[in-house]
Amino acid sequence: MKRTLNYLTGAALVLLTISFLAFVLWLKIVMPGDNPLLQLDRDAAAFCDGWVERQSGRQVVVDGRQNFIRLDMKAHTPYTLTKALPEDTYAGQQFCFRTCCNTVTVYAGGEKICTDKVSDGLASDPQMYRFVVIDMPLLEAGTPLELELCPDTNGTVYIQYLSLGSANSVYLYLQYCCMSAIFSCAVAILVAVMALALFVYNVVRRRSAFMFLYLSLFSILSAGWIFTDSGASLLLLRSSAVEHALQFGCYMLLPATFLQFIQSAYGRRRGFIDLLCLTDALLTATAVCLYQSGVVALSAFLPAFDVLITVSGLTALVEIVRNFRRIDWYFSVCIAILAACAIFSVATYYMKGQFQGSLYYRYIFVLFAIGAFLLLVRHIHKTELEAENAAEYLKSKQLAESRMMVTQINSHFFNNTMNTIRGLIKFDPEAAYKMTGDMSKYLRYRVNAAGSNAEIAEFKDELRAIQAYADICVIRYNHMLHMEYDLQTMDFRILTLSVEPFVENAIKHGIFRGGQEGTLRLSSRRGEGYFEVTVEDNGCGFVVQDADRSDGVGIKNVTQRMEQYPGCSVSIQSTPGEGTVVKLRYPEDL
Repeated sequence: MKRTLNYLTGAALVLLTISFLAFVLWLKIVMPGDNPLLQLDRDAAAFCDGWVERQSGRQVVVDGRQNFIRLDMKAHTPYTLTKALPEDTYAGQQFCFRTCCNTVTVYAGGEKICTDKVSDGLASDPQMYRFVVIDMPLLEAGTPLELELCPDTNGTVYIQYLSLGSANSVYLYLQYCCMSAIFSCAVAILVAVMALALFVYNVVRRRSAFMFLYLSLFSILSAGWIFTDSGASLLLLRSSAVEHALQFGCYMLLPATFLQFIQSAYGRRRGFIDLLCLTDALLTATAVCLYQSGVVALSAFLPAFDVLITVSGLTALVEIVRNFRRIDWYFSVCIAILAACAIFSVATYYMKGQFQGSLYYRYIFVLFAIGAFLLLVRHIHKTELEAENAAEYLKSKQLAESRMMVTQINSHFFNNTMNTIRGLIKFDPEAAYKMTGDMSKYLRYRVNAAGSNAEIAEFKDELRAIQAYADICVIRYNHMLHMEYDLQTMDFRILTLSVEPFVENAIKHGIFRGGQEGTLRLSSRRGEGYFEVTVEDNGCGFVVQDADRSDGVGIKNVTQRMEQYPGCSVSIQSTPGEGTVVKLRYPEDL
């Protein structure tokens, strides 16, 4: 089992790494080229290039990696971009883009086609991005298309995913642009599901499992932030408010969950880390309350959370250096790289005006996910080994208990038998002689069974001990016990001391508990693929359900031992006042 899990862990790592490298290669080589299998309308993707600023006549620079245009604008000052329609323009096309500008107006050939203006509730946050979709009329090729932007506040305005084409081609273009983000989100969700499953498993077994809970939450929050920040949410969400709240909510809660995961992973509590987590929680609650009341936009708290993420990343790096060997080294390296990437993403956002803060984070998170995946697989491996060890321990414990039961001889039976022999020596020496021989046979079998530690014995060997025990009881109880034997076969094997406890139980608790004469019948027969031994008495009987809850250690021990061997079974039928029938089955190949 251990070797198999090691192979599975290695195979999973190799497969995940190869998949990631193939994905990157596909993004860099296959996607930019002409690939008819993808059925992409390349005109939709190409429409983000070639825009000219009408006021200055300069061509606008487009960031090819993120497909966006950056404009530094003043409040209430229109800014117009223009571009000629391509030659293959046709009716039913859609002009689409993603922007945070409050008012957008589209002109074609000098005539206004559409004006898109956000409501007052959305206009309160300059970082609120929305996806604008405009149905274009039939226009001639070369018709100038003008895009007029008019923000309500000073600052930078971004226009992303400028596309023109059919609804299907625009959707495929967005899918292509967000492919890396979608892949990262899928990996994050996979890790979250695995971590959550391990959390539930450990909680059920009453083990500490907060590390898996925080890892699951951190992966889900990372997926939510990447999904919304990259614009991949446009493929599913149609509400800008929901996208905006989800983006900032995930970003705000990332520091606290990451630090709590670090603490639980390394098993060290730090007062400073708890203070940072409390600060993050209070800031998030304050931001949400003020945003809901319409006082402040969520983006107003962005600098504070950027500082908090930077401090959290530095703190995580310090904790990793302090406790590097407390968990697997490769996972510590992955955590360190992710923390450094978070700091780098915040720095590039302010120093280079990076539009998407998750651009580098989404790639590094895949590396972190590989480390997390290995950590989870190793923990599953460890859990399986612990379960195997627990099962082996339980089996050995039950075996030890059954062997202890084999070595035990009822002290009352021994003393009473010796006293009976002592009395018979004076009054009936012949009966005392026979009873001494029976006791010798009985003790010899019990001692030999205990000394050999054998779990399997011949039925005829145990039968001799049973007959000796029954003959002793016949003399002790003044011939009130009558024994009957119907042995069709004796050449088979049984579990050691699996029949004799039921014979003892039938004599002591079945027949003589009623205080009257009784008959015990012992029979054996051969069935189809098994041998069956039946112990039947006409004693007082009992309620089987009550017996299951009693303290009959010997009977329970035999039942547990029989359950450990395939093909062995015990069947008990009893009627109060009529008697009991016990059937024991043993397979032929025991």
